[in-house]
Amino acid sequence: EAEEEEIAETQAVEDTAYFQMRQRISDLLSSLEELDAQVLSARFGLESGLPLTAAETGRKLGLTPEEVVAMESAALIKMRTN
Repeated sequence: EAEEEEIAETQAVEDTAYFQMRQRISDLLSSLEELDAQVLSARFGLESGLPLTAAETGRKLGLTPEEVVAMESAALIKMRTN
């Protein structure tokens, strides 16, 4: 029973940390232009859980893979400076 309580407590801490991380990511993405946020979300799999390649992201958003890579780089730089 003590082990079950410890597992439940550990899970609660992990859930809280995960929620806080997701909230921080959401806050950072909201500082970006909508398309930039969509690019990062797709590239890092933030919605589907599976990261997309630059080509897949481009097809989804009507961009070339080169545009996706350039937007991703610029958006990450912007997020780091905020």
